[in-house]
Amino acid sequence: MASKVCVPETDYRFLIVGKSGSGKSATGNTIMGTDVFNTGFGLAAGTKMLEYRTSPKAKKGVTFTVVDTPGLFDPKVSNEVIVEHIVKAEACLHPGPHAVLYVLQIGRFTPEERETFMRLKELFDENIVQYTIIIFTRGDELKRKKMTLEQLLEQADEPFKDVMRECGSRVLIFNNENKGKRDKQVKELMAMVQTMLMKNNNEPYHCKVQEIVNTELERRATVRAKEKIHNDPKLRKVFDDMGTHAREARESAEKHHKEVRQSLMKTQQIEKMIQERLEAKEKEQREKEAHEKAERERKEQEEQEEREQERNQQHDEQRKEREKEPKQREQEEGKRRPEEERNGKEREAEEKKRMEELQKQLDQLKKERDVQQQLEAEKRKIQQEYEEKLEAERKKLHDEQMEKSKQDVADGKEKLWVRGVAAAVGEAWRAARDWFGF
Repeated sequence: MASKVCVPETDYRFLIVGKSGSGKSATGNTIMGTDVFNTGFGLAAGTKMLEYRTSPKAKKGVTFTVVDTPGLFDPKVSNEVIVEHIVKAEACLHPGPHAVLYVLQIGRFTPEERETFMRLKELFDENIVQYTIIIFTRGDELKRKKMTLEQLLEQADEPFKDVMRECGSRVLIFNNENKGKRDKQVKELMAMVQTMLMKNNNEPYHCKVQEIVNTELERRATVRAKEKIHNDPKLRKVFDDMGTHAREARESAEKHHKEVRQSLMKTQQIEKMIQERLEAKEKEQREKEAHEKAERERKEQEEQEEREQERNQQHDEQRKEREKEPKQREQEEGKRRPEEERNGKEREAEEKKRMEELQKQLDQLKKERDVQQQLEAEKRKIQQEYEEKLEAERKKLHDEQMEKSKQDVADGKEKLWVRGVAAAVGEAWRAARDWFGF
């Protein structure tokens, strides 16, 4: 069952598990960026079941808390001892690890390693696999064999493939001997951890062991607080004062609660009165609307009866009209017919007269238009003749000017003569324009 505590982005907690000699401590050193866990083969006498390290804040502000389990999953260790140390591990990784790193060596997946994985699920719960990442150590061997991770997984036996599928196919290769690649390997691990956490609602792993840890921590804290208060008179006095203040606060709260309850009752009474008034007003409004509706219906009924009477009266008049004697109708029609014929002839005469007048007006307009067109044509002809004469005169004057300019270049008279000619031509042109209106 997952915890409801959100994962901080700068604090990551890892629990490293695996059989002895698989490279758990070296993997912890790679994550921490320095050699803080003891490494070696076998389980020496006095070796700790757990090793706990927290890195200082790095340049990027990320802190790693790593718990190594060098001998925790040894087959010779009893379940009671393992549970005790798991409680300690959970306390170190409170409120829960972000990832469980299951460390294996490259090679055959042994029954012992399979048993380690089964004990991991047994000691925690089935949800542990949702937070488990498989890490193969000794990545240099894979490089020597010129194999890729995909090829290694493809050649793996079925028991390992079952474990890998349970862990969501999260597998990485670590070369703990090459310290120059530590940063790159840790980046790959963090990317996989963040992806895994997103699938787990950004919450760390939490199981029943965590409940044991929390209960034990609370119990120990309570015992220590009671012992400290009992042994220290000053603290005991402070505690007694706190009790007195608590009683006073409780009495004050009860008094305030009583006042609030009374105020609430008054408020409810006022609300009830307001509600009754609103209901009375709504009832009055409904009665008024019902009376107005009845009055409207009465008026509509009267209007309908009046319309019915009018229709009946019209029907009677029409019936009487139809019942008139045929002779009388013929006489009336005989009187109306000559009058209609006379009116028709008068209208025809008036229409004919109006059409004749319109035709005369149209003929007059046509004549005026023809005269206008003749005048326009005559005007254009005169204008064209005048322009031709003016152009011939201008050309003649120009020729004379050129001839005279050749003779009078020396004494400077050419300029004055040209101006005079230009003035004369301009004056003639303005006179023509005023005459013809263009």
